[in-house]
Amino acid sequence: MGKPRFFWENEIINATLTASAEDAGYPIDNVATWREYEIWAASGAAEYTIIAEFGLVPPPVACLAIAGHNLWDQQATIKIEGSDNPDDSNPTYTLITLLNPDDAESAQELDEYAPESNFCTLLYFYDGTVVYQAYRITITAPGSADIEPEIGLIYLGDWLEMETGAVPTFDPDGQEDFGTIQRSETGAALGHALDFAQRKISMSFDHLSPSWIESTWKPFWAAHRFESFLFSWDWEGHRDAVYLMQFDSEGLSAPLSYVLYRGLNFTVVGRLEE
Repeated sequence: MGKPRFFWENEIINATLTASAEDAGYPIDNVATWREYEIWAASGAAEYTIIAEFGLVPPPVACLAIAGHNLWDQQATIKIEGSDNPDDSNPTYTLITLLNPDDAESAQELDEYAPESNFCTLLYFYDGTVVYQAYRITITAPGSADIEPEIGLIYLGDWLEMETGAVPTFDPDGQEDFGTIQRSETGAALGHALDFAQRKISMSFDHLSPSWIESTWKPFWAAHRFESFLFSWDWEGHRDAVYLMQFDSEGLSAPLSYVLYRGLNFTVVGRLEE
């Protein structure tokens, strides 16, 4: 089982975004808000490009994630390229090959990827971290798919990986229902009216080094404990299990463990996709 990963420092927030097309009321800037219900949408073409330009001091990037999308419905493929001369009249873009998320064991290299669902699609770069001044994402759909593309979030960046795996007692499919118990005027039970359900994953760790807690976890917690992030509880065995989540509590619990180690407990929650 892979160690849990947090995808939290979305570099695309600091990029200048342009798209080859966008529908009125659904601008491309919506993909950089961490709100997957604020979507970019476009129509009228079989191929769309999205360019994220970072300028002369670009950040390192190791993966691409797309959430809140309908690209599986659209039978679309995703391709990403990088450029160091995006402002030229004829810029040069280099293909960034992808690690096949459907076959982690063989480490298969892909030029493009076709999502197998409308859930979050996370694509690691085959060659690891790259640095380009601009990235061009191309979405291509067959003419038979009469559905306009929609994307709620695009993530470009790196990740924070837990130092160790979690204590293997957590439930990756945990959920919590929110609703109202309905009763008649005389108190008879009439069932439960569900308003919504959320995914809820609680994890514990008991062999973390104190230096890792101080140098890695605490800065991350201080910068992002009130913000959303993408969360992968097992990047090796369940690469399709990537969710837009946030911390359930504002408190930090990192108790001493076995004298030489620190423990860590947290709960993350997010919308339960259907």
